Amino acid sequence: MATKDSISWIIVNNSLKLTTRNLIRGNKFYNEKIVFSNDQEYRVWTPYRSKLAAAILNGIEILPIIKKSRVLYLGTSEVITPSHISDIIGTEGVVYVVEHSQENAKELIEKLVPKRDNIKPIIMDMTKPSQYEIIDGKVDVVYVDVEQSKEVEIALLNCKMHLRVGGYLLFMVKTRSVDQYQGKKFIINDKSELVNTIEEINAKKYTTMDSLKVNFEILQQINLADFFKEHSLIVAKYLG
Repeated sequence: MATKDSISWIIVNNSLKLTTRNLIRGNKFYNEKIVFSNDQEYRVWTPYRSKLAAAILNGIEILPIIKKSRVLYLGTSEVITPSHISDIIGTEGVVYVVEHSQENAKELIEKLVPKRDNIKPIIMDMTKPSQYEIIDGKVDVVYVDVEQSKEVEIALLNCKMHLRVGGYLLFMVKTRSVDQYQGKKFIINDKSELVNTIEEINAKKYTTMDSLKVNFEILQQINLADFFKEHSLIVAKYLG
């Protein structure tokens, strides 16, 4: 993957490293290495602590998070991936980070939000996206890294409510979890459709699934096992 917007490959100690151009010069958040190139400051983005970085190193073909992107981020409240997304989208983009509890979002709120105006925390239940009043208009990308039984329902609810048609879903899944789906299941094969009529996940039936009928085109499935055991990234385009 070549240099694109704020993402660059830079040689550090004789090794090629993935980096993002630092949005706030002089600031770092998790002891990441800072490097300089062409009078610009970059933060090294480690693939062992960020699944999105791992996906880039493992050959993601379409990275829809670019300059000025509007991103809805559903996942852990760690600062690593959101901070690098903040670098990429720049001052004209925005990343809405959803976390259900103030306590879990403490590091995000204390470290990132005061320094980066393009990060907007939403302390709410991810299963109730209609209550995210801070979001104005549709987003370009929904990023989901939620390790719980309702991960598919959460993804579908949030995409239907907030993702623009033609936008992208980046869905981090545990391969073993996907294999355990029964009945009408979540299909992750390349070039197949994202089946959204899931009736049973982990033996629990959702009576509201009919209201979640949406259509995706699966563009790529990326195995992240070199960095995160039993994890994959699904890149899907939202067709409405």
